[in-house]
Amino acid sequence: MLVQPAGIQTAEPPLAIDWRYADTLVEAVTRAGARPLLNFATMPSALALPAGNARLPRDTALWAGFVSSVVRRYREQGREIAGWELSHEPNDGSFLLAEWLPLYAAFARAVKAADPRAKVGGPAVATLDLAWIRGFVDYCAANRVPLDFVTWHAYDLSPAEHAAQARQVRALLARHRELAGVEPILGEWNLHAAASPDHDGPAAATHALSVAMELAAAGPFQSLFYKVRDSAAFQGGSGQWGMLYPDGEPKPVFHAFRLLGRMEGRRLAASADETSVRAAALRSNDRVSVLVWSDPWALRDAQEEGDVPVRVRVSGLPWQVPCQGTLWVLDPAAGAFGPAGGRFATPAGDLELPVVLPPHGAALVELSPRRARPPLEISAESPRYVVYAGSPLAVTAAIRNTGSAPLRVAPTATASLPGLTPPGGARLPAPAVPACRQALIQVQAEGQAATVVVKIVPGLSVRAEPPRVDVARPGAPPDSADGAARFAAVLENRSDTPLTAAVSVGAVKDSVAVPGRSIVTLPLAAPPPSDRPGVYRMTLEAFVEGSPAAAASLLVGVPVLAGAAGSRVRVDGDLAEWAGAQGIGFTDPELTQSRRWGGAADLSGQVLFLWDERSLYVAAAIQDDVHEPTPAGPRMAEGDCLILALDTQRDAKPDQAAYDRNDVEFGLSLASQPGAYRLTPGAGRGEGPIAGARVAIRRVDGRTLYEAAIPWSELMAGRPRPGAALGLAVILHDRDGDARGRMVWPPGAAERNPGRFAPLRVAR
Repeated sequence: MLVQPAGIQTAEPPLAIDWRYADTLVEAVTRAGARPLLNFATMPSALALPAGNARLPRDTALWAGFVSSVVRRYREQGREIAGWELSHEPNDGSFLLAEWLPLYAAFARAVKAADPRAKVGGPAVATLDLAWIRGFVDYCAANRVPLDFVTWHAYDLSPAEHAAQARQVRALLARHRELAGVEPILGEWNLHAAASPDHDGPAAATHALSVAMELAAAGPFQSLFYKVRDSAAFQGGSGQWGMLYPDGEPKPVFHAFRLLGRMEGRRLAASADETSVRAAALRSNDRVSVLVWSDPWALRDAQEEGDVPVRVRVSGLPWQVPCQGTLWVLDPAAGAFGPAGGRFATPAGDLELPVVLPPHGAALVELSPRRARPPLEISAESPRYVVYAGSPLAVTAAIRNTGSAPLRVAPTATASLPGLTPPGGARLPAPAVPACRQALIQVQAEGQAATVVVKIVPGLSVRAEPPRVDVARPGAPPDSADGAARFAAVLENRSDTPLTAAVSVGAVKDSVAVPGRSIVTLPLAAPPPSDRPGVYRMTLEAFVEGSPAAAASLLVGVPVLAGAAGSRVRVDGDLAEWAGAQGIGFTDPELTQSRRWGGAADLSGQVLFLWDERSLYVAAAIQDDVHEPTPAGPRMAEGDCLILALDTQRDAKPDQAAYDRNDVEFGLSLASQPGAYRLTPGAGRGEGPIAGARVAIRRVDGRTLYEAAIPWSELMAGRPRPGAALGLAVILHDRDGDARGRMVWPPGAAERNPGRFAPLRVAR
């Protein structure tokens, strides 16, 4: 929570402060049962420097007295304040580190003077800025400045990356024995930094579960999710960062935290038999909680939307008796959260729990020992765990009378999938399903039950080979060799029965006979869904007797053409000689990744490409009403600049989310002197200025004109062959004061994932 008591009436002591804003928030947080972490994010205007950096105080002693008065007020009220933090993302250009560190020293000492038991820390940097964190930690250790916690903010990271960053901060602290006990705190995090529909859906929920469990396993580490409730005054539409909508209606991520709130204790070994599902188990006294959830990072490219088949194994239980339990399920698609069915029983020993996990959902199993032995025990089993759709399924149940008196029972059976309702017998026909499903067959008698879990696997599968294909030339006739995406549909029939499969992708349809237990390849040529350069996802579908049977994803790249440069490019910042060159337009709002976008005048433009045997030529005309560049270097993305990334061999797999030796990223920035800077190693070169690059950048009538010639020898081994394709991503970074944003082409390619790059084809 931010403390911004803007109601200071005078800059001379004694300060007259309007406490209503801060008091209201502290009271609301406390009443909710939480402890606020209070942040001095701004400098009251009455205390600020009249010239220069208005975030610095004109009188440090006067400002420190203001800080002490705030801390003293809540100490005297008996409020439990979790900590006092200085600044909000000071590394965004608001401060130089050298001017911020003395400010923190005055702040920390003022906090401790008002309340020696208070915890104090910072710097709440945007992203894990190791230069700031290291400088901050070293300064506090060398100058004996009070420090109880170190904070940073992080977005657009995988759960594993969040945990890795927390370990990095802990390692920096471990370098100083005098800082033993200082706590790393992830002070602000969510799925994305920019507003996104993902925040309103299941992705945010499963991401939150994954991050929380990764941090718990690596630490534990404290973390603060941003934020509790969406703002009704937000101008960017939907997709805010809150757990609740403005009217208080919960989002799926709110229910994810409810599940986490039921988890406590020591960790037990737990695993799931599906790579797209994660599991964790905690023990507290006589209760074991088992959390099962879809891994959002494993499911980013998944097409199936059905229930996820999973068996969860838990070992190391603190008892060796049968268990009784309750299942809680979060189903984001249905908007449902709560207990699923009644209580259930499990046998003694290590557990194998069958769980029906909704698409992109989560479940919590709560177990406790069952001390009393029932008069009747039921067990059930199936000889096969995996059953192909359409094959018979056999289930055998055994009923044991544990008492001395004879019993007459009438067992019943139920199944979780339509088509599996037992017709009075033990053999059940498995239904035809287009995706892998889990079936639970439960046998019940006299209040006791046993469950069998099997996987119903589709008999037919289909995949595109290769899974990504590029069109040779944009705008070519769709039935020509240059205008179609050419690939093969690979169909596998895993059943014994021959079948005929109808295959479709876009408007293209065909059919093929697939014998039992065989694989058939069907060549196809499909027109791309657009003639505009980019990467497009198409769905390859297979039907049997008119019903969907299998589906696969195909990525189709429509290239940007880099024409022959000849002798016309002079690299002088005058783009007149670029007439007729092809490139990319940045006018689509879908390309924006920003907390706000002010339309075409705020950020838009065009990026063009040419080539010859020596160099790749880049030109751009970018409309930008406020131009605030940062010098070409490793932090150039903090200001206005143009960044390009190349997969020089176009060999990245569609799911590749990290650079390899064939990938390179470089940027162009005006700043004090135009320059080109290699941001990643490539072509045997390290990070640094690009040798031999010719760059001209100038501002003309609210536009930034970029022109550059980058030697191929600085980007790749050798040079591309005429007609060859490279992978390409382009990012426009924009800074307007404290607000930062960017436009990314193609969408989804920003986070160094060359598998999502679009093709750049060098013309013959």
